[in-house]
Amino acid sequence: MKLTISTRLTIWYSLLLMLAMLLFGVLSFMLIANELYNEQYNILNENAEEISEFIRFRNDTLDVDYIVHEAGELNLKQNGIFFEVWADSLGRIFQSRNFPPFLITSFSMPPEGSQRRVADETGTVFHIFTYTAGPVQPREDIVFKVRVGQSVLYVQKLIEHIRVLLLMLAPLVLLLAGVGGWMLARRSLRPVAEITQAAREMSLYHLDKRLPEPEQNDEIRQLVRTFNAMMERIQTGVERIQRFTADASHELRTPLTILRGEIEVALRRQRQQKEYIETLHSSLGEIRWMEKIVNDLLLLSHADAGELTLQKKPVDLATLLRECVRSHQRQAAEKNITVHFQPPPGSIECFVDADRMRQVVANLLDNAVKYTPAGGDIDVTLQRANGRIELAFSDTGIGIPEKDLPFVFDRFYRVDKSRRREQHSSGLGLAICKWIVEAHGGDIDITSKEGVGTTVTIVLPGG
Repeated sequence: MKLTISTRLTIWYSLLLMLAMLLFGVLSFMLIANELYNEQYNILNENAEEISEFIRFRNDTLDVDYIVHEAGELNLKQNGIFFEVWADSLGRIFQSRNFPPFLITSFSMPPEGSQRRVADETGTVFHIFTYTAGPVQPREDIVFKVRVGQSVLYVQKLIEHIRVLLLMLAPLVLLLAGVGGWMLARRSLRPVAEITQAAREMSLYHLDKRLPEPEQNDEIRQLVRTFNAMMERIQTGVERIQRFTADASHELRTPLTILRGEIEVALRRQRQQKEYIETLHSSLGEIRWMEKIVNDLLLLSHADAGELTLQKKPVDLATLLRECVRSHQRQAAEKNITVHFQPPPGSIECFVDADRMRQVVANLLDNAVKYTPAGGDIDVTLQRANGRIELAFSDTGIGIPEKDLPFVFDRFYRVDKSRRREQHSSGLGLAICKWIVEAHGGDIDITSKEGVGTTVTIVLPGG
């Protein structure tokens, strides 16, 4: 049988409390009993001192009547205290009426200032204390001793009452503590139960559920915050996947629809070879378009799964940029666009994956050429600043609306949805660039003004 956390906490709490109470009770009982016996010793000592002050002589004779009278004033008999006065040279001088008979014959005088514990034939225990009185005028030659005693029955009864009280209170306290601990554990773990219930109710269609945070700033509140943050991340991730799936389906559906339409038209009747060739060329273009989308999706999918590794080595970025600019000169010249790149003096080496970095530069140059009107300019710069390497791609293109700038790195995000296909853009290029740059430990940023142009800045570690 599996016990709940609250039950286990209650059991452990009760066991520890029981052990603590047992230890505390035993120690307390022993201390109280010892203190009561010490208190009885102090009382006997005080009474012995007072009785010793009653010893005096009258007409050279010990005044026993005075001892009896003064001792009666102390109410010793009512408290069960008995005593006797003794002198070594005179023997027993006086003895109270309640003095136990068995002590007269079977008990020797204890040493001065000592306490002795004895029991009679019935098992009754007595404490006996001996006190030596000071010199008594005019018989300073006689040493008087006072022996005082009292039964420990009263102390034993008091100790027994305390023991019974402890035994009666211990189960009650343990029960109350156990119930209180169980209720406290249930109350403390209630958010955990709510988290469990929320996790059971969680599905792809109910990812917006959040738990209310407790008022107390404790571990449970941190757990609730962590759970809510986890749900937020899951919801964001699922929404991105759903949006990504929908966009990918949309991007692939268009070329598939075109392919299907062209093939169906070609099959409706017998056609000449030239028409079939044109249909095949058109279909091949759509297939290449889908192939590019699929390859980009696979690249991002492997990147998300951590299955892509960078083959880093020292690369001269000036040479890499020069090669990429040269490969795009013809494409830019067709639109009468001028690409400017003035390599910095010397070489600027960076520890990067050359193929991936070339892919980033090619994507950014492609975008700059696509979105820059005829007669425009594209400036490419490379410099080392503050221990880091900075690449910048600036164009005089159509620009990006301010409201779209925060989303340009999202996969399949459309700034101008109506012109996406005619510009041969899958909407994945910037997402791929962002992943490659960040995988190198760098940052990529876009600033743009609609109708003026766009600047993409890449900052890489300078090592």
